[in-house]
Amino acid sequence: MDNALPERTVIVDNGRMVLRGYLGEVPFVSGLICEELFAYKSTPDDFDIIFLRLSGHYHRVYVDLGLLYWDEVGRLDAKDEMGVGGEYEDLTNRFMVRGRKIRFMKNEKLVFIISFTDGYEIEFTYREEDDVTQLQFFGFK
Repeated sequence: MDNALPERTVIVDNGRMVLRGYLGEVPFVSGLICEELFAYKSTPDDFDIIFLRLSGHYHRVYVDLGLLYWDEVGRLDAKDEMGVGGEYEDLTNRFMVRGRKIRFMKNEKLVFIISFTDGYEIEFTYREEDDVTQLQFFGFK
């Protein structure tokens, strides 16, 4: 029996939402406060996994083949899954996100956008040809 989840799946698991293969706006983050932003990077230019601490809870986000995967996690745990060789980068101060309120987050096929209520945005773009997620833009739009 195939246990694969269909695309665009939203799962409620012990009171938290989990997204698997999702395309579109993340349904549960509007109004939350961003406290921290980290990236797990296997190479200096590849943002493999993005971690956000929103209103006291860590969320792990990554894009694979243009689809978004999201899960609430208790801690930064990418090294457990990805193995050795990568490192965490604290992006909180670099992108000035601490204390900003989330307007929306969405996955537009190959671009993951974090938009704040004051107009500040961060965009991560997934490049299929070399399987790399890169920071594309940050600032006011």
